[in-house]
Amino acid sequence: MPGVEAEALRRLEAHAWPGNVRELENAIERAVTLAEGDTVDVNDLPEGVVQAGRTELLRDAVRSGSLGFEEAVTAFEQDLIRESLERHEWNQTRTAEQLGITRRLLKLKMDKYCIDR
Repeated sequence: MPGVEAEALRRLEAHAWPGNVRELENAIERAVTLAEGDTVDVNDLPEGVVQAGRTELLRDAVRSGSLGFEEAVTAFEQDLIRESLERHEWNQTRTAEQLGITRRLLKLKMDKYCIDR
């Protein structure tokens, strides 16, 4: 089995694993299969694991003082918008509805954060 980069390990540890051992097993098998060398990195992990881990990492960075509140909020907002857009196949109307904002505000935020396909 290949090694696991520290960042990937942190994301695996931060995930809640609602599917328990079976979900973890599937994620590990997938990551090992996708790994291009002898090390699993974040890009090899399922998107849900990466995003959940990112939220925890942002929270930890704010708690430790290595990241400011506004920076963390901005990073979280960017992640949330991108994740929702991908979930809705980049349909801005459905994404805005799911996020509870107007399509116009969504488009403004996408432009502000340079979010595009």
